[in-house]
Amino acid sequence: MRNVRTIFVFGVLGLILACGGGSNSNGGGGGGGGGIPGCTMGTSVSAGGNVIARAAANVAPLVVDGGLPNTPYLNGVFTTVMVCQPGAQKGGTNCQNIDHVLVDTGSYGLRLLQGPAGSTAGGELTLSLPQQVDSSGNLVAECAQFSDGITWGSVRMADIYIAGEAANNVVNNTDVGVPIQIIGDSDQRFATVPAACTKFGTPENTLSKLLANGIIGVGPFSQDCGLGCAPGTSSNPGIYYACASSGGCSTGSQPSVETINSQVQNPVTVFTPLPGSTAADNNGVILELPSLPGSGASVVSGSLVFGIATQGNNGLGNATMYAGDPSTANITTTFAGTPYSASFVDSGSNGYFFPSTIHTCTNNSGFYCPVSGSTPTSLTCSATTQGSNQQQTTINFNIANLDSLPAGSNAFNNVGGPNTPAPGSNGSTGFDWGLPFFYGRNVYTGVEQVDPSGNVTQPPFYAY
Repeated sequence: MRNVRTIFVFGVLGLILACGGGSNSNGGGGGGGGGIPGCTMGTSVSAGGNVIARAAANVAPLVVDGGLPNTPYLNGVFTTVMVCQPGAQKGGTNCQNIDHVLVDTGSYGLRLLQGPAGSTAGGELTLSLPQQVDSSGNLVAECAQFSDGITWGSVRMADIYIAGEAANNVVNNTDVGVPIQIIGDSDQRFATVPAACTKFGTPENTLSKLLANGIIGVGPFSQDCGLGCAPGTSSNPGIYYACASSGGCSTGSQPSVETINSQVQNPVTVFTPLPGSTAADNNGVILELPSLPGSGASVVSGSLVFGIATQGNNGLGNATMYAGDPSTANITTTFAGTPYSASFVDSGSNGYFFPSTIHTCTNNSGFYCPVSGSTPTSLTCSATTQGSNQQQTTINFNIANLDSLPAGSNAFNNVGGPNTPAPGSNGSTGFDWGLPFFYGRNVYTGVEQVDPSGNVTQPPFYAY
């Protein structure tokens, strides 16, 4: 059985790095490119040749376009999600489309930034959604912990629609909706972020910090916490809070427990079968993006395919499965002779992030900027990934000097930077295979499968 999602607090978004990379300013890089363990001078990685899925009921369009106006986001991959009040007719007046929602294979659950545009939070969501309350009538809030900070807000209930897929929850013939997080909720009862939450980092509760209208976490688990937050836990990670319905949350509010089914859910795992189908596309996703030249691209389109081996367009094909750790979904990456067991594949990170002696940029300090003498250059690096099922492969990738890349491009397959532990984490550092890894590959994220007795029948996995 799994425990709390330690990957969730380690490094799934790298949003501060997105700010640094988005500026794409030109200036001097630091350090040299020669003698870098695990890397050699020059560019030698060939482009991919993957086939992108066509429009279908289980396929949502993806775009990498630099993000929303005035909030540049380098290598942010976005989609559009519709949310409705539970039980409302799809597409009716009690629904709202939210665009530029970041697609994140390293986290779990839908998180939407409170709107309207121009408000304190500055998001797009204006639809009123019912508040989740616990058995004592307290308001449920969440402190979602990411690599560079936290998102704080209420837990509310919604029906979720993306492409032709639907996620809802019918209990006793009543659609009660799926738990989601509202970041920066305008309800003043959630205005105060508890100190027990801010110890994990700075709140990313505004558009200028989050750089997206929301996050849809489609990672390899069904809930965003699991047993670590459930009643009976011996080590609560501080994700959920129960706040008084009258006074709301306070600086001194303490973490509470949250039952498995009440936690924020990976919406994919709640999908119901498509019309005319008996199988639901609820066991994982495939993120498909085309290959890129070294100079990048201003706009890239792709597909997010729901389900693995449930339809004619989502089979594994020639992809190899790499099983993740049952508790964290982490795999092992060996780079420059050092194994990093806390490694993961994460579309929500906008670069390759890993420990190295490559020098960082001057203006984009969160990224690497290799040079040869005083001339910007690129490196070809190599690492090996291995799953808990002992499957392994060698991956070659490029690291370019970010300061020298074209300012008009928003998508790059050759940017990376150092990976550092998140505040409040256990201090482990891994290899983060961010969005550059996805270009030119169809990357599968398989959700852990558990039988009614709680036995794991399929561990979390990646495949590529």
